[in-house]
Amino acid sequence: MELKGINQLDEDDRSPVRHYAFLIANGTLILRYSDIDYRKYLINNPEYLVKLFAIYFTQNNWGYEDKRFFKYYDEQWLATICDEDFKTELSFNQEYFSYKNHLPWQRAVVDFTNQLITCSDEAIPLKPQEILNTMLQTGTPFEQVYAVLVNTMDINPITGEVGNKEHATNRAFDMLKRYIISDYKPIEPFKEWEIELVWGGQVM
Repeated sequence: MELKGINQLDEDDRSPVRHYAFLIANGTLILRYSDIDYRKYLINNPEYLVKLFAIYFTQNNWGYEDKRFFKYYDEQWLATICDEDFKTELSFNQEYFSYKNHLPWQRAVVDFTNQLITCSDEAIPLKPQEILNTMLQTGTPFEQVYAVLVNTMDINPITGEVGNKEHATNRAFDMLKRYIISDYKPIEPFKEWEIELVWGGQVM
């Protein structure tokens, strides 16, 4: 078995993030509320993508025993953004959606998303909006980028902080470049555990 050398984030935390990224990019996040394709709204307003993750993490932290958990705040919020006919009784300006209330590893995902939508990496020949336009066409590439991010995080078992946040972010951008730049090869080849995708307990 390949040694990871890190205290990896629990699979129960990693898998939902990867799957969420897949749903966003696949355009299947709010079908229960609206059949409008929301992805153009994310491309034209990249900050919406950051807020999506922020709301998603907050509602996940509530847990199954909290009645708010099953109201799908993230999907209903997105529906209000792109569908003027959609109405909801939920409030989306509550303090508990604040970044400061997220777990350290969740803040690292939000921070990465902020870097993604403002990307200034000279090696990437696309502007941030063009990157999103490329990545939000189908689920797998976006899922793989976020998979690398959460798979490579080294979590401090005491504080919960991400000890290698910069490294994990850089590896996620390496994966992004593989999709954006046809001949790109990272200096350090990806290990199997870095790119691992797990669905329903099964490695893909």
